[in-house]
Amino acid sequence: MYEWLHRVSMIPAYLERTFNADLIRSSLALSLDRSESVAISYALGQAMTSIFCREQLGVTHLLHVDRYAPQYHLRFGGTRRADLFGPSPNGWVVAEAKGRSGSVPLELRRTLVAQKRSVSEIEGKPPWVAVGCVAYFPQRNGAMQVDAFDPVKDIDEPSFFDVERDDYLLSYYRPFLRVLESGEREERGAFEAVEFPDFGVRVGVPARLVERLRRAESEEVDGLADDVSGILDDVHSREIGVLPDGCVIETDWQGPAGLDGGPLFD
Repeated sequence: MYEWLHRVSMIPAYLERTFNADLIRSSLALSLDRSESVAISYALGQAMTSIFCREQLGVTHLLHVDRYAPQYHLRFGGTRRADLFGPSPNGWVVAEAKGRSGSVPLELRRTLVAQKRSVSEIEGKPPWVAVGCVAYFPQRNGAMQVDAFDPVKDIDEPSFFDVERDDYLLSYYRPFLRVLESGEREERGAFEAVEFPDFGVRVGVPARLVERLRRAESEEVDGLADDVSGILDDVHSREIGVLPDGCVIETDWQGPAGLDGGPLFD
């Protein structure tokens, strides 16, 4: 939960929105030393890759490889592998995420091209798409830019992911359960919802989904993927403003870059 709040706090601290909706760095971000700036760039690279995969590739649940693997004691082959993977309507997507505070050097592009094709099979099939994304600021006071790189040939030492869908989804949603256990309760109809007023953030998860996930944490994990699919179909048919994973995340961040003094992001 604290890691999540840390990542959330980076957005109003280090980003501003201009009047034409560009994302630029705040004065605080521009004052950071190099080591601090690297950490912010890494987080922004992960976030923008996630958004790209959701908006452009239809990925519903994007999970970091290093969160999934240690939890289930999996060992993936290959010396280099991509950061993120997740299911889409057309098959699995593999994504390598990078962030930079300046322009993108040619060597970084080469690294992205190599790492995004480091996974050759998931559940016995090649990924539908392997993509490399980099979020960066070409100019010091300019807008953020996101570049995505298409697949090329596999590398010499690919990884093969042996994934169980039930375990995958339990890993994905576990942090949401911890967040729901930590914030201030808020009434929100068919959702279990909490608020973190000091951070200007509200989170809601469908109550039926929460109940099923808690049963999965109590060893009733078999069939979780099918149950989640059914719950999400129902949620999306009834609710608006819900993310593909069924969750609702709202922010109330006031800032000088907000239009007419309005919220920086919603």
